Amino acid sequence: MPALVDLLKQNRVRLVGTLFAALLGKDAGTRECQKPELRVIVYGSNNDKDSVGTCLSDAGMYLQHPTSVEYDPRFPYVNPQYLLRPGSEMPRIDELRISDDEQGSQVSERLNEGVKSELFRILDTASTYDGFYEACSSPRLASILKPHQEVAMAMMMERESGKLDGLKFPSIWEGIEGHKYPLTGGRYRHRITGAIDTDPRPMRGGILADDMGLGKTLSLLSLLCCSLDAIDCLQLPLDSPRATLIITPKSTIPGWEKQIKTHIKHNQLRYFIYHGANRGKVKPSLIREYNIVITTYDTIRQDWRTKDGLSIETWYRIVLDEAHRIRSRSSQVFKAVSSLKAHVRWCLTGTPIQNSIDDYGALLSFMQMPVLETKSAFDYWIASPVKRQQPGYIQTLQALVAATAFRRTKKTLDSALQLPKKVEKTELVHLTAADREIYDYFKAKASKTAAKLSGEAQDPGKQAGADTTLALINILRLICDYGERLLPKPALELWRNRYRDADAVITKSCESVGLNEEDFASDNRSSPARVEAVGGSAKPGGVYDAAECTADTPAQMPMEECHESSFDLSPKMIALLKNLEREQRDTSQSGLRPVKSVVFSQWTKMLDLIATVLHSNNYNYVRLDGGSTLTDRRLALERLTRDESCTVMLASIGSAGEGINLTAANSVHIMEPHWNPMLEAQAVDRVHRIGQSREISVTRYLVANSIEDYVRWVQEDKLAVIHQSLASVPTSQADLDHRRWKVCGVLF
Repeated sequence: MPALVDLLKQNRVRLVGTLFAALLGKDAGTRECQKPELRVIVYGSNNDKDSVGTCLSDAGMYLQHPTSVEYDPRFPYVNPQYLLRPGSEMPRIDELRISDDEQGSQVSERLNEGVKSELFRILDTASTYDGFYEACSSPRLASILKPHQEVAMAMMMERESGKLDGLKFPSIWEGIEGHKYPLTGGRYRHRITGAIDTDPRPMRGGILADDMGLGKTLSLLSLLCCSLDAIDCLQLPLDSPRATLIITPKSTIPGWEKQIKTHIKHNQLRYFIYHGANRGKVKPSLIREYNIVITTYDTIRQDWRTKDGLSIETWYRIVLDEAHRIRSRSSQVFKAVSSLKAHVRWCLTGTPIQNSIDDYGALLSFMQMPVLETKSAFDYWIASPVKRQQPGYIQTLQALVAATAFRRTKKTLDSALQLPKKVEKTELVHLTAADREIYDYFKAKASKTAAKLSGEAQDPGKQAGADTTLALINILRLICDYGERLLPKPALELWRNRYRDADAVITKSCESVGLNEEDFASDNRSSPARVEAVGGSAKPGGVYDAAECTADTPAQMPMEECHESSFDLSPKMIALLKNLEREQRDTSQSGLRPVKSVVFSQWTKMLDLIATVLHSNNYNYVRLDGGSTLTDRRLALERLTRDESCTVMLASIGSAGEGINLTAANSVHIMEPHWNPMLEAQAVDRVHRIGQSREISVTRYLVANSIEDYVRWVQEDKLAVIHQSLASVPTSQADLDHRRWKVCGVLF
């Protein structure tokens, strides 16, 4: 293959090929084989991974996950074309889905958008509490809790106590009153299964699922301080477990350190970061020396595999931050954290359900939920009724969530939070004549395939033209941002050779975008991130892992080199510069603190172009995206906070995921609408949250009479589904997809 020849010429790599030819039928003696498949493993330096990924992408080739028998396990597996969450690491081969059968079973369990939104509404409304809760106040604390944080702390203290009677918050066990089983006799009924028990095992812990930015970390640290105060008073034996183990994504470790230093008085709590080089500093008396040990999910997995380190210790309390990381029961991470020994178990996550109802079941298994700890029990009592929409399943879910989780949203706490005002506006811009010509060219091509998908009797998810339409839609979105400057090379080639027969070129162009119908229709996954992680098995014309690919894959698409002097500013860029200049001018004239702005885009290539323009206009800026290392993230946030001359941060939507506090900024610019409105909202909430002292402005840039109008309509449609009443019947995914394709067909 010419592409592999180019790969060898341009990079220091070694290729190892394996020829697979499976026998057909049950009788192997016939020796009939399927068409042989050549799978090639790429070995090379980690420093060359981006070059390898670009070389293969340009040729329309994409790395697939190899099986464990194909590659040398002594070398770490990385894949520059694999989409990763910001700050996350490349999963191990045994944690990735390889076979088609395994992928199929996962997809079948995914919730459709209507049911998923229904579950979100249950989560948002199940936590009820009345009255005033005065939590304990520890002399170790340097911060004062807000009322809603005191409520969360009171809930956690009650759950940790293991009490079953006289409770202020719902429990999984309810007392049975009456002459036969008087409450004082200690008879209890399980709220979900109805099981009767005289002396049931309490669930010590739970899920704190408050919205992002409401102070879950401070509530948890307050609980730890009060718990340590109580332990000191009890004078427990020295060998009793006292330490809390906090397991968190690597990207959030700096955030935990900052929170501890901010909210707890100096020398009042000892903590240890068990990660990287620090692992070699562990002493046998680790647990007795430190109050808190902070580590990562991958570190716990490694210790579990070697049956060493933290995995063999006994803890007083385990806290999983971003606990949805363990949602796959088959993963080694889930098995590792579930095997840990502890008295109390907590999960912190604003999204306990992401794609499957069993995401919630995995958290209950970790917490050793009475009766529902195993998957078979959870499936019988919870998952199966939800899938069948069995009568009463909503009430059952409400009871389960109320007894196991605690969640408040910014909306429900709006008056109590007293956050500064948020002013939102839309900046409408118009394409230049040259960009409109390019736009209309690709729009005409999109209309031919979109029209085929809008018929009443058609199933959009199975139409052959869906992939091509989605790819062309994404190309239109790129044109809205910066004309032809963001187009992938195959699309640019198609445009420049538009008067020739371009059938072969358009096929290659659409493959380079790497989209599928599900990304367009429901888009329930997270936003893109510049890949951090070379390896894998290359297949011509392949696509990204369906479980990780998003509608934003063009962030990784190759773009022709461009320099500051070689291109004009796009209408969106002109509008952005105008607004940034106005913000800086207004504050300099008033003598106030300078406005600090965060500019979000889905495309890292768009961020590259913005960075070039900001540099030429003498703006001091920092950048945060999926390619940022842990140190880069920390330094960027510190500079934005402390350096008054640094007034702009460039960030990918995906980087607004875990462990990011952007309250140093008070202006948000969103360069293009995202298919998923919740991801946009999350990005804004990184700025508009507890700790923000200034009024914030949010500016969304939109091209008039363009595909972006349709993206905004899809956003509104998704929000309407989310906000449906629980009394309404969930809309099927097929109906949602059909409705959106129909509107798309009308648009073109």
